[in-house]
Amino acid sequence: MQDPRLQKGYRPIYRHSANQRSKASALLFEGRQAESEMQESPPNDRTVILVVDDDRHIVDILRLALAYEGYDVTTAYSGTDALQKTLDRVPHLVLLDCMMPGLDGMEVLVRLRAREATAYIPIIMVTAKDSIADRVAGLDLGANDYIVKPFVL
Repeated sequence: MQDPRLQKGYRPIYRHSANQRSKASALLFEGRQAESEMQESPPNDRTVILVVDDDRHIVDILRLALAYEGYDVTTAYSGTDALQKTLDRVPHLVLLDCMMPGLDGMEVLVRLRAREATAYIPIIMVTAKDSIADRVAGLDLGANDYIVKPFVL
């Protein structure tokens, strides 16, 4: 089975000008959502990253950092919400927490790999579970990489 995105080809990642980056920084300090002011290009021209974590602080930090770099960021706070968001719009990358209430990250990973439309999306596990067994389990289930919290942006 070939990745359907390869047939379409990838577009270059949209990067913001220095003026837009300073606007994003100012908005961050004002406590507003930076990406709401940075929608100059249509969403389908930028790389879409889905950030999934039940910790709103982690989601906000990653969302702002990735939006600042020019990515179109979608967020989900539960495994069920993440699966729904991938049905609505298939992302180019998923940053996925392991430990969430209800449907955990490992189960979300298995379900995303089982669906044809999402089977080839790169998925990076971002979690506090740092044992070798946890890393091996995540990679064996199909994660492309495994980042342990805390991390530096």
